[in-house]
Amino acid sequence: MPAENTREGKKTKPRAKNTRAIIEPYVRQGIPNTEIAEKTGIKYSTVWAAAKKIRDQMAETKGKNADRHLCKTCKYRAAAYNPKSSGIKCEYALKSGKRSRRCNVEDCDKYEKGAPVRVKDEM
Repeated sequence: MPAENTREGKKTKPRAKNTRAIIEPYVRQGIPNTEIAEKTGIKYSTVWAAAKKIRDQMAETKGKNADRHLCKTCKYRAAAYNPKSSGIKCEYALKSGKRSRRCNVEDCDKYEKGAPVRVKDEM
């Protein structure tokens, strides 16, 4: 059902500030732009532009390793790549002898550049 924006009985377009406030909860839930446009009654191009700004802002607030680019050169990465898995794995706990990494991948503070370390090399 489209959101109604009425003033004195006339249908009006949502203002830019209102548009962002209307769209933001849907974007944070991960709802596609076409579905947001249908639910709110706002034009797709307007939803797309506002959603892009919101998503870009959300991406900026993530950690320094949000795209895992550091993992590719870290010495604690898995030595073998398994294409069936979700990608590069962190083996910090295994290779360092610690119980866990104790940090999120996005905010990793264990990064050390180098060739993958073998478990035997550390012992």
